[in-house]
Amino acid sequence: MEDVGKILSHFNINNVKAVNPFLWDGWSSHKLYLIETEKERYLLKSKKQDHSESLIKASNITNYLHDAGLPFISQPIRTKHNKLFYTDADNNWWELQTYMEGSIIPAEETNEKHVTSLAKALASYHKLFIDQEVLAKSLFIPKSTEYTYDFRDEKLEKERNRYANILSQELLIDTKRYKNFFDQYVIAFEKIQKLIKNINPTEHKKTLIHRDLGGNVLFNKTSKEVAAIIDWDLAQFGDLVVDICAVSGVIKNSLNDLFIESYDSYIKLSEQELKFIPVYKYMSFVKSNKWWITYNIKLLQNEGANEGQDREKILKNIEETFDLWDSKLSVLEKAGS
Repeated sequence: MEDVGKILSHFNINNVKAVNPFLWDGWSSHKLYLIETEKERYLLKSKKQDHSESLIKASNITNYLHDAGLPFISQPIRTKHNKLFYTDADNNWWELQTYMEGSIIPAEETNEKHVTSLAKALASYHKLFIDQEVLAKSLFIPKSTEYTYDFRDEKLEKERNRYANILSQELLIDTKRYKNFFDQYVIAFEKIQKLIKNINPTEHKKTLIHRDLGGNVLFNKTSKEVAAIIDWDLAQFGDLVVDICAVSGVIKNSLNDLFIESYDSYIKLSEQELKFIPVYKYMSFVKSNKWWITYNIKLLQNEGANEGQDREKILKNIEETFDLWDSKLSVLEKAGS
């Protein structure tokens, strides 16, 4: 058990009244503590040093956005040595920020107020960085080369090959037997490439993008407005439509058009950007379904170790996933023709 009091003594806060483990209603790999003082509440997080570059990047971004006056960004509390982190004897990094009151709302429970507030929030941080790559890069670790994120053809080819290699490695036991599944996965990416060739990513506005909004947007239960956007570890400089597409994991599908209309009132989306949104959503859908495909194939490969598993049902799960890919893709292809 960490001596939280000793850790807090390294930060610029006083008169701590209570320290309690904090149970996050989302997923978190960090140890969290809710700290209460006479005037304020804070969240203390422990983070492993393994991903130091992304941790420093996230803190730099949070610090910049808070100083820019965005109300949904928590304030980082610096140590007495003016650092964003305190490092303990075990090389754990400790970060202290003001506590933001809010909750994750299931997508199906979101309404128009949630959506319009989210559109305003995204536009507010996007505006700060549109075409400001030098400014964005200054918040990243100087030695890091992974600060940009885009979908030019060569990048997409690399992405497709990376996932195809992962899939083939996971199927080494019986690749030939399930080669048709592997081929369908690769074909899906090739079709995405063909669609993107009709869209010019260089015409898209570039800005700071969060890239992981699902599970990281907190709403005020009363006002329905965005209370906080947290965890900027995956943030990069890239097409703003990437964040717009990620919103589909935060709001219900029937409100997507309202979100785009609301966002467009703050930052005008070009025709090319609007065309790209469904393509990127499809690509994200394919990537997110990879685990489901490989999970079911592994069940087939280990039939003896999975008693009670219905082989026909497993095969049906896989085929239904690919059928869903095809049906979504056919809609995109018709729209792009």
